[in-house]
Amino acid sequence: MSKFAHVLLILLMVLALAALPLVAGCAEEVPTEQEEEEEEEEEEEEETPEEREARLVAGAKVEGEVMVWVYNMPDKEEVLLPFRVKYPFIDVEVWDARGAPILAKWIEETKAGKVSGDVVFLSTEMITAQDLGLLEEYEFPNVVDWPYQPDHNYFRLLSGNTRAIGYNSDLVSAADVPQSWDDLKSTKWAGVIILSSSGEDTPLFFAYMLRENGELNWEDSFSYWQDVIDLTEPANAPGYTGILERVSAGEFSILPGTSGSSAVVQMRKGAPIKFGQTPIIPGVLEMNIGMAKDCPNPNAAQLFIDFYTAPEGYAVLIHHKGDVPIAPGISLPITKRYTDAGIEIDWMPNEYLTEENLTKSADWWFEALGVV
Repeated sequence: MSKFAHVLLILLMVLALAALPLVAGCAEEVPTEQEEEEEEEEEEEEETPEEREARLVAGAKVEGEVMVWVYNMPDKEEVLLPFRVKYPFIDVEVWDARGAPILAKWIEETKAGKVSGDVVFLSTEMITAQDLGLLEEYEFPNVVDWPYQPDHNYFRLLSGNTRAIGYNSDLVSAADVPQSWDDLKSTKWAGVIILSSSGEDTPLFFAYMLRENGELNWEDSFSYWQDVIDLTEPANAPGYTGILERVSAGEFSILPGTSGSSAVVQMRKGAPIKFGQTPIIPGVLEMNIGMAKDCPNPNAAQLFIDFYTAPEGYAVLIHHKGDVPIAPGISLPITKRYTDAGIEIDWMPNEYLTEENLTKSADWWFEALGVV
């Protein structure tokens, strides 16, 4: 090789080595699919609340409606009024039914490939809905630092309900007002007690309230309710509202294990219903809200969820529902009803609301009440 060729070869090698960082830099500038997705997410995060609202409003105006499935919405018109005032272009339709029929319809429509509901309120059935993949993931932007929330974005807990002793204050004297759950284990209540056959979760709540070292105490729960049933020979009927109306009318004196929310609604209507002064009652964080997967009106659904998880809408919803609020900074008269009666609520975490526990509780309750 000539001296010239040798020098030229060295020069070319130097130039090639010098170009390597540039080539590597160019290669690094080509974004991967993951990097592109992250950039898109960052762009979405940069959307201001005002821009998000405007986007949802524009979409909701095209949709024009929202279908809400709810297992219990007392005073529906009063609850929906502020939303309708803010979003007059959204026609709100509500299907108010029990949890089991709502879940059954939801499953059936999902199998058929066309879900008609947009926003869904459910109690313990919402856990089943999540397990079946019926819910759309949603960030729930207004639910920030709320306690008791699940570690996913499929639904959010809104409030709690209780199981208390509801009694007719015109029929039960002050001296006879139950001061403990054990006060119900007496023949003096024979013929004046009614139980709800819809309270099939009651043994579970009591098994938690009577727990030992964090373990459900099924034995004492079943034993307690069996004693009450044997000594008082109670009547039974489904639901809570209808039973409380019968108690208010004087057909019965006491409804042990009443839904606290249903009782509070009757109290607000002026019914002679009060809570027994038991020091502690079981509570369950049962009202959940979520958006149905592939729902027909997702923009209106998000506006609805956002409105009723923001302070103003939330307070209206929970007040009329009669539930105990869990959102920070929200105080409602219902809380005072419990504190005035000297009642402490023992909240049961949702981790106990398993299919196994709910089935065990329901099977025992139905058999004890003779419900087929």
